[in-house]
Formats: sequence, C-alpha cells, structure tokens
Amino acid sequence: MIQQTVPPLSTQLTTLQAVQDELGVDSEPRMLGLVNQASAACCGFCGRSFARATWAETFGCVSETLVLSRLPVVSVASVACNGTVVDPADLDLDAEAGLIRQYGAHGPNYEYSGLWEQRVWRPSRTVVIYTAGYLLPNDPGRTLPDDVERACLEMVKALWFSSGSGARDPGVRSDSTEGIGTTQYRDPIPGAFGLPSMAMDMLTPYRRLT
Repeated sequence: MIQQTVPPLSTQLTTLQAVQDELGVDSEPRMLGLVNQASAACCGFCGRSFARATWAETFGCVSETLVLSRLPVVSVASVACNGTVVDPADLDLDAEAGLIRQYGAHGPNYEYSGLWEQRVWRPSRTVVIYTAGYLLPNDPGRTLPDDVERACLEMVKALWFSSGSGARDPGVRSDSTEGIGTTQYRDPIPGAFGLPSMAMDMLTPYRRLT
C-alpha cells in the first residue's frame, strides 16, 4: 500500500514556453490542457509518476530487501517496523533502483535463519517514508531527463496537429488531393496512450511494468 503525503509542485513534463517555441505560435487557452494531457499519457505509458513527491509505503511480507515503488529515491525520512524506527545507519539504500536493505546491529528486524544470521523484514507492518521523483521543468532546479520532456513535447505536437491546428499533421501517412481526395493516418499502437513512435522510443527506458 502506498499513499502520497506531500504532493508534487507540478505534474507537467514540459512548459508552455517550450511548447510555444516548438510550435512557433503564441500561447492559446487550450494549450495548457494539451500539456496536461500529454504529460498524463507519458506517465500512463511508463506506468509511473515522474514528479517529485513524498510517499508513505507499507510492506507486510518477509524479504531481505524492500522494493520501493516510486523512483528515483531522493531521500528516506524513516523506516519503522511494527512501530519501531530502524536506525538509518543500519540501512543500505540503492536510490536509483529503489531498494532498501538492512545490515546493521541486532534490532527489530533481526532473525536467525539456518546456519547463519540473516536480517529480513518481518511480516506485519513496515512503513517507509521517502521522497522520490524528479523536479519537473516548471520547478526550480529541474532534474527531469531531457528525453522525457522531449517525449512530452512530441505528444503535445501530435495532439495539436490532430485538432486541425498548424501545419501538416505528423500522424498522416499519405495524402491524395486528386479528385475527392483521401487521407490515411498511421494506425495507433495498442497500449501506447496515443504516443508517437518517437516519444515511445524515448520513454521505453523509464517504463515500469510491474
């Protein structure tokens, strides 16, 4: 179980100024909505949130390692097992992978297993309070990878052109103006949230499928 305790400063994976510069047009009222839609599509495709926030995640199983569900981990405020706070010096954190291991002195999570001592997370209730995610382009000191923002911009462009704005729609596969005229569009990829192929390529390394 996971609960957000401190929300992000913003959830937009790009800025209105970046969109205006990309499209070469002035800001319009609907442009912010397109940014929000594109940001949501990128997060949906990746199965994760990119914005930095604080979370309280609860575990209830025996394991040598706790696997946090929000990445990248910026800091861990506390780990409490059955109400007992674990000494931070006893914790080994892999921030990029979101893994927490305990290796310190005997404490509330110490158990003897077989012929050697093995520290595991006991069942019942282990609560981790931590901050994870990126600072987005609208946040001071942004840390969001550039390819994630570029993917969002590509999605904004696709939404913009599909609404009949601007120049040629990049989703058009072929066009014929002779006679009545026909227009053929590229087929959408199932489960891709309508993202252009370039955006999917950029976002694939950030996907979480579990």
